[in-house]
Amino acid sequence: MAAHVPDPADERAAAVRRRPGAEARILGGRRRSPGELTQPVPEIYGDGCHRNYTSVKDPACVFGDPSSKTVVALFGDSHAAQWFPAMRRLAEERRWRLVVHTKSA
Repeated sequence: MAAHVPDPADERAAAVRRRPGAEARILGGRRRSPGELTQPVPEIYGDGCHRNYTSVKDPACVFGDPSSKTVVALFGDSHAAQWFPAMRRLAEERRWRLVVHTKSA
């Protein structure tokens, strides 16, 4: 049986959790509780283009140049959706039509 080798990142995280006041974070010069911290919602989730698990609608989500003869499809689950910002930027720079079909799995 192989010996367990601890991950240094896990050990550092555990040390941070043991510190007094670890339940608070400092943001913008003010201590905040974890409940106050929010993550920005990626655009593809906020605009309704990435469908949830139970959704059966397929919204028309086209980005870049809608009249372009070059069509690029972004198709898949949330792993594919993570590529949306980069694909959108390329579509805009290269004047492609980007058609997005992503859904949580």
